[in-house]
Amino acid sequence: MCSKSLLFMLAVALSTAFLSVSNMAQAGAWTVPYGTTQVIKTYSVYSSEFTNVIQVNNNTSYVEKGQFVKLEFQPIVEVGATNDLTVGLSPSFQNITVVDGRGDVFNNAGLSSVDLYFRQKIWKDDFTVFSVQPLVKLYGIYDEEASPSLGQNQLDLELRGLIGRSFWVEEKWHYVNAELAYRKRLESPSDEIRADFTLGYRFFGKFVFMPQVFSIFAVDSSNAADRIVTNSTDFDLVKTQLSLVQEVSPNLAFQIGVFSHAYARNTGDGGGALVSVWTSF
Repeated sequence: MCSKSLLFMLAVALSTAFLSVSNMAQAGAWTVPYGTTQVIKTYSVYSSEFTNVIQVNNNTSYVEKGQFVKLEFQPIVEVGATNDLTVGLSPSFQNITVVDGRGDVFNNAGLSSVDLYFRQKIWKDDFTVFSVQPLVKLYGIYDEEASPSLGQNQLDLELRGLIGRSFWVEEKWHYVNAELAYRKRLESPSDEIRADFTLGYRFFGKFVFMPQVFSIFAVDSSNAADRIVTNSTDFDLVKTQLSLVQEVSPNLAFQIGVFSHAYARNTGDGGGALVSVWTSF
């Protein structure tokens, strides 16, 4: 069933792409030009196996293995309010399925969260740009009593600093982008420090190779519960991602990639794949 769902999502991604970035490589710290709307539609699948130790009595126990699968559609819509100010909106729609060691299936789906933010360019020269990005994570719409959980349904606040730099190698422009953020979680989970890094290396004119690292670290994990497959408690995560972007035109690009959880505490350590469609108008 998971394979069929993945094939369906990939088909939808490729078919809807032609219904919908200028200067695609300048994401991250760069702002969207005034009057331009940029839309990035990402479809991803993530899978992780987990193990539970079931205690029967004081002397015996057994190990139960299960699987966690998450299908996610996460569009990002960014509008250039001015040349130096970008306003963004990013909802996350998730479908999570857990199959436990006895073969029982648990499913939950819905709008897990909505990110609302703006990115303000603070300083730039011919090669480097520095921006700040305040963000509010809004409530989602899903069954909070159902298992598995889609997350912690609460308001979070984040302040992010972004720096990007273009460089010229072998007669082509490439770029690096680094981001550091502090996320204030307004209820029980710990605050988080987030750090991301992207290299965009262009080749053959219209192709960009993008290795990326995304990191989340709980500030105080002393009271963290041991939930191996959800992101509803304090957790640490380092995710590595490799993707390839093809720029079809100044307003259309495709991205396909794979990712893996290189380090995980209180969350899954699996991996997955993604397809993105970048458009602008």
